[in-house]
Amino acid sequence: MICSLDELGLAETRQEGIYILPDDAPLGMNMADYLGKNDTVIELDEDSILARHDLHGYLGLIRELSHWYTSPLPTFPSVTEYQNLPLLHVENQIPQEVARYTLLKIQGV
Repeated sequence: MICSLDELGLAETRQEGIYILPDDAPLGMNMADYLGKNDTVIELDEDSILARHDLHGYLGLIRELSHWYTSPLPTFPSVTEYQNLPLLHVENQIPQEVARYTLLKIQGV
């Protein structure tokens, strides 16, 4: 295959001509590896997220990605860090549909 740098996604602007590799470039090596551009891109389809209510928040997305990539789930601030805040009364009237509900009052913003 013969391509210009912009066709490979490696140039910001339209390039004239083809990209010629140096003579010492290894044969059969993945082009992204050779150029050091082998990044991971995670594309999230919003339709899938809308169908999965457990992914509506960032924590749900992080849990899902952690599972896909078999990496440990990062630690988040503990609830105990917020124990000295004034309590707000919240009544969950549909506990069968909403297992957990959290609320934090922000004022003076």
